[in-house]
Amino acid sequence: MKKTRVIKVKYFAITIFVMVVLLGVLLYFNAKDTSHYVKNEIEEHDFDISYGSEDAPIKVFFFMDYTCVHCRNFLLNTFPKVKKEYIDNGSISFNIKVMTFSNNSNILRAYKTLICLNQYGNFEELNKLLLLETEAIFSKEFDELVEDYTIRNSFFADCLLSGQSEKYLEENMQIFIVNQFSGTPTFIINNRVFKGYKKFCDFSKIIEKELRNL
Repeated sequence: MKKTRVIKVKYFAITIFVMVVLLGVLLYFNAKDTSHYVKNEIEEHDFDISYGSEDAPIKVFFFMDYTCVHCRNFLLNTFPKVKKEYIDNGSISFNIKVMTFSNNSNILRAYKTLICLNQYGNFEELNKLLLLETEAIFSKEFDELVEDYTIRNSFFADCLLSGQSEKYLEENMQIFIVNQFSGTPTFIINNRVFKGYKKFCDFSKIIEKELRNL
């Protein structure tokens, strides 16, 4: 009986030891800097959704898809703090490169509309709609909205119908493929790649480190 108890205690101790080791390994890899440098330097494009000064010492590129939940969460919850703490004071420039893995005509039209409105119209209203009610792009009302934009704004119409915005989306996808990025959100900060959703505290650590290295 005592022998059985000793075996159980040893088994329990071994189990606890293994769990502690596995937890340590998990924490190590979570804390480890897994970023790497891009293969080809990312450049600003006229169709990027840009915030901040071109002369900012740190350049941030954000590859995002509005159908990506984590991308929307970043723009809704983290980005306002980033803008207040780092963009508005000239520390970083922040360039959003919209992209999609989808061939869905509604999604493509919505993104092309957003890109052209960023150049020739009221971008923020459509941006809010895509962030809060992404499904709206499949509605009849959205069709009518795009048609109204096209009729009222000749510059927007030319951008949308000439294929410029579509070419921009294709170029962003090509950059994504060439650099072997995997999934959105993907951040490029001073030519280093950071994958996945970032809370403000995580994003801030990266930026503060880059600022110290200037």
